[in-house]
Amino acid sequence: MKIIQLLLSLLLFCSPAWSSLPTIDSATAGTDSVSDTSQVATLPTITSGDVVVCLIHGSTGAETWPNSGPDNIWTEFLGHTASGAGRFTAGWHEGTGSEAATVTVTTTNSVPSAWRCWALSGATDPDTAPPETAASVAEGSSTTPDPASLTPSGFGGCNDTYWLAFAGVTGGSSPFDGWPSSYVNTGQQDAGSPALAYADRANAGASEDPGTFSISGTDSWGASVIAVPGICAGASAAVQRRRFE
Repeated sequence: MKIIQLLLSLLLFCSPAWSSLPTIDSATAGTDSVSDTSQVATLPTITSGDVVVCLIHGSTGAETWPNSGPDNIWTEFLGHTASGAGRFTAGWHEGTGSEAATVTVTTTNSVPSAWRCWALSGATDPDTAPPETAASVAEGSSTTPDPASLTPSGFGGCNDTYWLAFAGVTGGSSPFDGWPSSYVNTGQQDAGSPALAYADRANAGASEDPGTFSISGTDSWGASVIAVPGICAGASAAVQRRRFE
């Protein structure tokens, strides 16, 4: 028996490293142009176990994400008002496959909003290593919104990450005309005021500093990036736990 245990230990020790970058299975984007306190975003197609991230950009006011479930439990991980550029909020949800078609975020003020949602597979259990972003979005006034850089702190050494970059302004008429280099799935949503641009990419790295977006004229902006961790051999045991459950 001891010989068998020794052989199994050697086999596990010598096994090649494995890794898993998250994949975007589905994504949605749109606007809620009605100026009220209910910001409604259409959810992407969700499979059980997906990590779902929704980002909402409005003009002002704090927000409350729903927390009734299990099909509608959301955890807010970003809530920041950029000077002159409006309010950004983001929440994550662990998919069940039985979600409603939309998520409604309640705001303290009546505002229109623009939003983007992603459903990712191959990500770490968010209860163990949830999506991360900088505590505050970068802010400025120029033609080149520059997202804040990010070095995630809670991924347990796993650098296989999907990055979701975004920028927002309060000017309308689809002002964005450029996106960070090497990013894909680019787009923008214009609610008149505000407007939201987004892009994403998979990249194995401990940190990310996206390139700039660009807008057609000088405006006040906010910009940042969200990290969603994959699963890899370098992660801590706690982060890997769900891989084997």
